Amino acid sequence: METDQIRAAAESYQEVNGKNYRIALADGYSFVLVFEQANFKHLTGVQHLKDTMYHSMAPNQFFKRVLHGAIGDADLRSSVFYEDHCRERIFDLCHMPRILREGALCIHPFDPRKANASLRAEVLIYEEDNFCAFLTLACKHGTQAPDLGGLPVYFPESFQTVYGDRYLKGQSRTRISSIEIFERGLKNP
Repeated sequence: METDQIRAAAESYQEVNGKNYRIALADGYSFVLVFEQANFKHLTGVQHLKDTMYHSMAPNQFFKRVLHGAIGDADLRSSVFYEDHCRERIFDLCHMPRILREGALCIHPFDPRKANASLRAEVLIYEEDNFCAFLTLACKHGTQAPDLGGLPVYFPESFQTVYGDRYLKGQSRTRISSIEIFERGLKNP
């Protein structure tokens, strides 16, 4: 039986869901990366499936229904937009938790002009593997974490596999020097 990729992605995302990552980079920059179940739908690209009921479903409800098996690959594949907007994102999302580790490569600050891209990301966390990079593109939310020394707060904007060095070329690279993980409900953002 074939693995249901959307459910595998939700189970993988569950590893980071509801957690805050206080990340310190080797270049001295520190920030908080926040994962919420509401981000999962956007990371999968399902909002682009305009010909299904899932594009307008509340993000938290979508995540819960996928996690419990009520929505699967067959439901999403019925969209004519699935191949262009979701298939690879869903597959790639299964790999995200593995790159959130000390020693992972990072670009900060990311300059979209050097990549000829319209990304809003300010920080890219990535792993190079045979001519491709798994990227977590983090966008600043505009808030600060008062309980963590006023550090800037970021949310995952995208997670994707990129072939070649388009996003990496000419950027300032560094490494993650430390990560502290905080569960929600503690004194943190």
